[in-house]
Amino acid sequence: MRICVIDNKTITNEALSLPYIIAEAGVNHEGSLKRAIQMIDEAAEKAKKEASALEKESEEKAEEEVEEKKRAGNEQIESIREKAEKNMNQAVSFIVERIVR
Repeated sequence: MRICVIDNKTITNEALSLPYIIAEAGVNHEGSLKRAIQMIDEAAEKAKKEASALEKESEEKAEEEVEEKKRAGNEQIESIREKAEKNMNQAVSFIVERIVR
């Protein structure tokens, strides 16, 4: 795990780590406060969209994992049923043999 400390805030590369946005103080705003604020707003909107997309992706992955666990559980249940049915058939055959003798 990579760790970085900025302004007493620990930043990691773990998936659950909150994002930390670092702004560049450049000249793209060409000295215009209005343009600088517009650029900040655009960056914030993009960050929101990306966060939303990541959240959706995470939810979809969690749903897939739940479905996979359900499938695995159903397979185990079916296997147990088949074994129980086989054992019951063997028990019935054994009893019938004893009665017929």
